[in-house]
Amino acid sequence: MTVTTPRYKRIGIVGGGPAGVAAYKAILSEPARFELVDLYERRDQLGGLWYYSGDKSSRRPQVPSTNPEAFDLINGSKGEFFSPMYKYLETNLISSMMEYRDVHFPESTATFPPRQEVLRYIQQYAETVPGSPNATIHYNSNVTEAKKENDVWQLTIQSNGETQTKSYDAMIVANGHFDIPFIPDVEGLKEWSMKNTDSVTHAKYFDSSAEYRNKTVLVIGDYASGTDIATQISVTAEKVYVSVKDLQSESDIDRVATRIGLITKYDYNDDRSVHTIDNERINDIDVIIFCTGYLYSIPFLHKYLPNLITDGNQVNDLYKQMFYFPDPSLSLVALPKFVIPMPIAEAQSSIIARYYSGRLELPSTAEMQAAYEQELAEKGAGKTFHNLQFPADVEYANQLLAWIVDTGLDSRGLLPPLWDEERVANRKNTKALKSKRLDKIIDYTKQLRTEGKEFELAPN
Repeated sequence: MTVTTPRYKRIGIVGGGPAGVAAYKAILSEPARFELVDLYERRDQLGGLWYYSGDKSSRRPQVPSTNPEAFDLINGSKGEFFSPMYKYLETNLISSMMEYRDVHFPESTATFPPRQEVLRYIQQYAETVPGSPNATIHYNSNVTEAKKENDVWQLTIQSNGETQTKSYDAMIVANGHFDIPFIPDVEGLKEWSMKNTDSVTHAKYFDSSAEYRNKTVLVIGDYASGTDIATQISVTAEKVYVSVKDLQSESDIDRVATRIGLITKYDYNDDRSVHTIDNERINDIDVIIFCTGYLYSIPFLHKYLPNLITDGNQVNDLYKQMFYFPDPSLSLVALPKFVIPMPIAEAQSSIIARYYSGRLELPSTAEMQAAYEQELAEKGAGKTFHNLQFPADVEYANQLLAWIVDTGLDSRGLLPPLWDEERVANRKNTKALKSKRLDKIIDYTKQLRTEGKEFELAPN
């Protein structure tokens, strides 16, 4: 199908991370020529989450943090933007699985690359975006509000101390979901934080093991970030506890920390103690680090679409996890969790671009709503709705590719990678491979502790 005039002529993209860059490339790879394509990135280069920058030392979260409209605090005022990446971070994903289509990591890349290599890869991918005189990436440009008036999206942008409003026919949201920390409201926690502000924090604000020397640290959560941060802190800390849901299963973390049950009460006045669901009491805690994930938040859409996100656990009214079905001129990229973000973003963006150009048709609003309600019924509302844990992520990505192929739209435009047998096998084996890598890191961690050093990544 050949289309010279796109369905939506002017496209605004919010976010310059892995998802935003994929959307930008997909739009500019369409045979239809858009009148205007703008990508807004609030920091000074592409990379999103992977662009490690910003001073975290004076930042702190709101405690508790259960509101998707929350923000970072600096001495009680709103802070600037920074990445939740930390100094010594490597992926828990195999590099070859993270690849976009036809753009590869260098052959020398480690199986689990450090953050620097991932950032370079994203920027390498950005260099493959087709050029267009009508397309611009705007750096240091923060979208503060988006609303639709008279069938036109109005985006308010703050940049270099100035505010302007730009008009678009469609908008792609790719602002990520690692900005607003989730810190649960547990008895005594708020009072603890008020007594000692610096003693309660979140993984977003962690940077290195240096600041935890000789301290007793409690880490809440043992998923990827909890395990990684507890391991790093164990090099310098006096003692590390990790609060987990399941104390029965084996865990690599037992080699560097003591696991305890879920915390039911915090009591700063009682020897800085915590009480667990198992009636265990641990005292003399110096720092509490919550590794409890993040809330979905799209602050610039809150006034216009207050029900798009309510409690931060889910983005509502989405067809195929990406189209806002009441008005598909609004789409959202890379919302699913437990996925490989680059190929998923490319798969979604390839569909969105074909629809925005006019080459692909969506079902009726009623049909999209019915599909959304069926997905809600199958997966449940809230935290589980966006979970695409393997093999669901593979099935989803291949379904989107099949949608393109089956409609005969695969000869032109951006195509996502196919999850073939080799790629699926790597996905299946990731956990076992990462466990072996973690064993090596923990061995190295013990050596660093003996030598009185700070944490650094073990050689590959």
